[in-house]
Amino acid sequence: TEAKSQGLIVSMAPAESYLDASVDPDSIDATFSLRLDLPPRAWTSPEDRDMIKGFSHAGRQCYAYVIAKAGVESFDFISIQLYEGYAPYVHEVTRAGKNPVDTIMERVDGFLGGYVVKGMPLTSSPEYEVKIPSSKLVIGIANRWADGIKFCKIDPKTLKDAYDRTENKYGEGFLGVMFWTINEEGDDAKSRMTHALKKEFQDLHPGDFGDNEL
Repeated sequence: TEAKSQGLIVSMAPAESYLDASVDPDSIDATFSLRLDLPPRAWTSPEDRDMIKGFSHAGRQCYAYVIAKAGVESFDFISIQLYEGYAPYVHEVTRAGKNPVDTIMERVDGFLGGYVVKGMPLTSSPEYEVKIPSSKLVIGIANRWADGIKFCKIDPKTLKDAYDRTENKYGEGFLGVMFWTINEEGDDAKSRMTHALKKEFQDLHPGDFGDNEL
């Protein structure tokens, strides 16, 4: 609240496993943990384990505690990092073959509708409903040159389709999209995420984009 009183923007960017709205509500994946050295939850088959080669840097709902203590109103936006290494999103789209728009919408529906995290270290209750309004929800993706294996490779049109579906379903789209990172953009327009995102989203609020080529 002090930062906001000074006119600063307060944001949060949890890796998908740190605030995962797509989990089975009856599984351990919906339970709070302080550990940040867990194997990625979706990569469970022998072939998956061979692919990730011992990667063990996932969390489990740890940022739910931050929202519970600070309140979602404390944040101007919350960006869910689908670009986390070996994120559940990557597995569902590239390994399980799910539709990428449907997969994003599962996350959007989970956050807007709310999902329950169990085992929270709160005095009020061990269960807490994580709920993020569309006006604060940002979808975090990787650079356009991402490998699509460890890090998500998402077509900007997929994001626009998900935005439109969110708007049709809830009356407004999610707040926006961010990517990691502009300092590592591609060398030409086809590989620059800023260029591609501008092309897809500029008709929503033309004044936000200006006339310069990104």
